[in-house]
Amino acid sequence: PTPTKYANGDTNPLSSDASTRLARRWFTQEGNYSYLSDYLGDSPNLDNQQPLVTASKGASAEVNWIFGNQTLTSISAYKDYQFQARNDEGTPFDISKNGGGHVLYHQASQELRLSGQTGSLVDYQTGLYLLTTSNDYDSGSGYGADAGAWFASSSTGTKKGQYDLLDADGNGRYLMSNSLNRLIFKPLQQIRNQSEALYAQADWHLLDRLTLTTGVRFSREDRKNNVSKLITDNGNAPELNPVAVNGVQLGGFDSTGAGALTTNNNAQQLALADAVALKYFGVSGYGSLTTNQQAQVGAAKTIRASQLGVLWNPTEGRDYLKVLPSYVVSPSYKINQELTAYASWRFGEKAGISQVVNGVPFLAEPERSSAYELGLKSTLLDRKLILNADVYVNYIENYQQAVQVFDQYTTNLKNDGTSYFTAATGNAAKVRASGLEIDALYRPIPNFSLRFSGAYNNAVYKDFKNSGQPLENGNLTTTPYRDVTSANLPGAAKFTGNVGADYYHYVFSNAQIHSSINYAYTTRYNSDPSLSSYAWVPAYGIADFSIGIGRRDQKFDASVLVKNLFNDDTSQVVLWNSYIPAIPRWYGIQFSAKL
Repeated sequence: PTPTKYANGDTNPLSSDASTRLARRWFTQEGNYSYLSDYLGDSPNLDNQQPLVTASKGASAEVNWIFGNQTLTSISAYKDYQFQARNDEGTPFDISKNGGGHVLYHQASQELRLSGQTGSLVDYQTGLYLLTTSNDYDSGSGYGADAGAWFASSSTGTKKGQYDLLDADGNGRYLMSNSLNRLIFKPLQQIRNQSEALYAQADWHLLDRLTLTTGVRFSREDRKNNVSKLITDNGNAPELNPVAVNGVQLGGFDSTGAGALTTNNNAQQLALADAVALKYFGVSGYGSLTTNQQAQVGAAKTIRASQLGVLWNPTEGRDYLKVLPSYVVSPSYKINQELTAYASWRFGEKAGISQVVNGVPFLAEPERSSAYELGLKSTLLDRKLILNADVYVNYIENYQQAVQVFDQYTTNLKNDGTSYFTAATGNAAKVRASGLEIDALYRPIPNFSLRFSGAYNNAVYKDFKNSGQPLENGNLTTTPYRDVTSANLPGAAKFTGNVGADYYHYVFSNAQIHSSINYAYTTRYNSDPSLSSYAWVPAYGIADFSIGIGRRDQKFDASVLVKNLFNDDTSQVVLWNSYIPAIPRWYGIQFSAKL
């Protein structure tokens, strides 16, 4: 259930919450459906949900030419991917229909690499890498016959809301149902990226025990984005469209919020208004409608306009074109046969992002990362124990993530002296991640091994003043962003660990029985990019187990698997009125074979 109080104690009116909407007469006619037991239950009704459709195909070819101590390698590859989702809102009512994401993605790449040795001094590789990608992505919204009643506003105080105004009689209900029925609109992104890179890396064997790894890469990144948001199906009521939205002409007639005609209509628009009067009220002229009937038309048009939101014709984002450098310097020293110490410094940049925010081009700046690491690799106890450990610190400038940015469209539309903001991919000024990692493998007896890995990770914002407000601060309209400097990053647990054991035993002449158990643990973390106080996921652990039998040469194997052995039900994503359930315990049988 949505909380009834905001973070500062203000009452949340729940005027557009599912609990309010499902209490309307329109929806209570379904006597077997309940907000508490059904909508909030474990089995939401997905009557309009359609299967997720995915498809992918690809091919690659690798050619190696060996001459002397050198190898010239060519790798050519192609891959595509398609995805289609048509989602439902989780009720038995005809609200969301044929909406969802649709992806058509293609990529082609070519790499030429030369690797080899120059005496005993250096091992090297150098090459050229080319990548081109095409991604057409839309995430449309579609509506059914009950959508108007769902999205209509509620009455507040003495002000009658859209739902009460329209549900008062059959004419109004006709308008309310038609306002969104079969309407579909889609924002379409046509993303075109191209990467061209030159790279070189060398391992310099300066001494018998000392090796210095150096590397450099220069990548030319060219990113383009053409975005539009247009109606693809006007549905049952194109006559209720606005005149235009953000320069996109929709062919409607001009009227006030109360439904009264303005003086800005031409003859064609006035004829359309008369057609509305005839269609919904059976009178020949719009002027013959009562004030209440005009208000009903105005309410239906407002419902439609509010769901359409901002539309825009094809708009080019700001192109991103830049050469990005990457460097690595990493010395390693072999102390003895069992111990090797190393250090590394790595610098790299992630390309900027071309995007369009409410019809206005907006560019996310490139991300710059400097990472430092000290580590030790060891083989101990007569090679029965492998133990690796490292400490690291990573400084990131212009960390790319969701932020609040200036919304030029809404600011110009309202024109009330207030600056408005919206969410987009942008940059947090500075982030630092530091910590410790340990990885170990111990074989105390033949055929048996213990595995352990663990990490401490302290990932914090060092400068992030434009974070979006979490949902519990949704009533703070005058302060659309907040400073979360010094807070931990979302999804970054302080401690994570993984413990496992593997055992196998030979049976018969060419078979083995094997078993494995693994336990993965994480301390609590916040699962929301805006760091909602409701989004904390408590510490939890997941255990997996398998046992099987197969050939020693691995040409055939059969195993019984149990995932989430102890049925841990900790939700891994939580917000103030929604969560994603944990995957429950499940059993399976896995067969594998190879020729």
